[in-house]
This record gives sequence, C-alpha cells and structure tokens, in this order.
Amino acid sequence: MKAVYYHDIKVLFADETCPQNASCLTIDQVKPMKDFVLQLLSGDYHQDICIRSRDPEQLFRQFQSQFTCIDAAGGVVVNKKGEFLLIHRLGKWDLPKGKVEQGESIDAAALREVSEETGIDGLVIESGLPDSYHIYCEHHQYILKRTCWFSMSTQSTSSLSPQLSEQITRALWLSCDESHDAIMSGYRSLYETLGYLFVR
Repeated sequence: MKAVYYHDIKVLFADETCPQNASCLTIDQVKPMKDFVLQLLSGDYHQDICIRSRDPEQLFRQFQSQFTCIDAAGGVVVNKKGEFLLIHRLGKWDLPKGKVEQGESIDAAALREVSEETGIDGLVIESGLPDSYHIYCEHHQYILKRTCWFSMSTQSTSSLSPQLSEQITRALWLSCDESHDAIMSGYRSLYETLGYLFVR
C-alpha cells in the first residue's frame, strides 16, 4: 500500500478497505488516470483519497507515469546520546535529504546529502526505512518525488553547519521528545511515514 502526499491531501493506493476519513474511489472512477491527476492538482479534492484496486501497484505505476519522477535520499540520524539530527528549512522542521545524482547509488546519496546539509561526519547506515512520496511544483512542472530513507548513526561530536545555500537555517540535535514535537509540526508526509521513530 503506497501513499502520495500533495499539500494536505493524501492519496492512498489500496486493495482493501479505505480509512474512514478518506473519499473512497474505485479503479473505474479514476479512469483515465490523467483526468484524476488533473482534478487532484486543480484542488477538486478536499480530503484524503483512497483508491481501491485489485492491483494497487499497477495503478500506482499509472499514477507515476503522469509526472516527472525524481529520487531523493535522506537519513534519520541518531548520535551516541540518543538525540536526533533535524534541520529547519523554509519555516518547517525537516530531516536532511536531497536528490540522487546521476550514477550515484541511493545509499551513497543519502550519506552525502545528510553530510552536506548538516556538516556532520562519521555517518553509518544502520538500516533502510520506508520510502515517502510527495508532489510539488517546480518551474511550472509537477514533480513526484520518492525519498528513500535510512536509519543512520554517528559517533561524531563535531559542530553542525547548516547548508545555507539550500535555505537551511538550523541543524540541531534534539531529544526524542523535542524531535517528536518538531516532526509533528512539520510535513505530513514525514510524520506519517517516519513519526513512529520519535515516539515519546
């Protein structure tokens, strides 16, 4: 089951029952897919959408085909004190991440981006985490971004240095409670995908 976020709307691709707070559509109601996407982007939907299909993966691929797709990678970093590394960008708390460069592996991109955005070193990937998907508009073109997340650790005690060129104003180590509050005040795609990591 995959979820794609566009502003405050979640589009869920499912093969079973839909959440009670979502508009439930069947595959017949989203054909052709292009028309459904145009309705979504024009703001015709005002609550979450659950699309049911016997093959939600195939339906998701049809949805993807309507966008320019890019891959990004990032990390949930924990230090030896059990603190989490967060950044503040464009008025919201976020986790460090960035686009995968051509010819670059996903895990290498995640390590590079986290290091570039925060100045941290000594990063080690511990495990993979669920991917997140969201839609945004750039240069009058709608982009569907998949972010591949990794659990990371570091023993580094070096000072953090936010990447100002990427409009990151702060990079901070926060306690579990502080991280939970920060993530919950940020992007919905982030706290619904990874929020369980910051449980009080």
